[in-house]
Amino acid sequence: MRLKTKIILLAMLPLLASTGMILLTQHQHEQLLGQRQAMLVRSAYMDAARNELRHFVALALSTISPLYNTGRDDDEIKRQAMRQLAALDYGSDGYFFLYDFDGVNLMHPRQPEQVGRNLLDLVDAEGRLPIRLMRDKARTGGGFVEYSWNKPSIQGPARKIAYVTGLERWNWWFGTGLYVDDINRVVAQLDGELAANANATTRWIAAILGGGLLLIFGGGLWLSMQELRNADAKLMLLARQLVESQEAERARLARELHDGTSQNLVSVK
Repeated sequence: MRLKTKIILLAMLPLLASTGMILLTQHQHEQLLGQRQAMLVRSAYMDAARNELRHFVALALSTISPLYNTGRDDDEIKRQAMRQLAALDYGSDGYFFLYDFDGVNLMHPRQPEQVGRNLLDLVDAEGRLPIRLMRDKARTGGGFVEYSWNKPSIQGPARKIAYVTGLERWNWWFGTGLYVDDINRVVAQLDGELAANANATTRWIAAILGGGLLLIFGGGLWLSMQELRNADAKLMLLARQLVESQEAERARLARELHDGTSQNLVSVK
């Protein structure tokens, strides 16, 4: 390896190190940005889900309020209200549930086998007492509760957030919920898209920087070759001049020798 090539390579080492640091910093920045965006999106989705649940419960309450506001407490009026709640269905995993304040299930469209059972001490997959927690929340004016519950579409437990409210005179509380894994799936999909975009950006930057390095390296080699060609041309010129100088010197010596010989011959005569 020629000295000039070594010098070019040594000069490029800091540039290569800087390029690596730029790529690493940019990749880390993209990852942090993606994590922040995912957190913001998840928070936005959760806020939207809470607002939706609150809206659903308000809609259900407005549906049965005409019956509740009659002041009647007989079984027939309650059955009518129960049928109206059961009819408020939104998707395979969207339904309303109804309990009394003792913890007895009065209505569950997806799990009718639970109707009539006291589930106050039911423990979910995470060790919580969801029915007791929701009952207590409904008693204090209503609100949100997070817990784990069987998801009909997967026939297994999944994290859920519910909004509940109470009907004190009837000794009822009811609510509806959304499964958090649906939100997590959307966020995970977004994470994948953000990661793909970050990787694509990193590849583009790497390609641009790599192309720049190749241009610099190629330019250095081209300059080196040009200098070599110029040096070869100068050497050839010097060699030609040397040959011409030697030939001229030989011609001069030959002339001097010829002149000297001629003079000697004339003298001898």
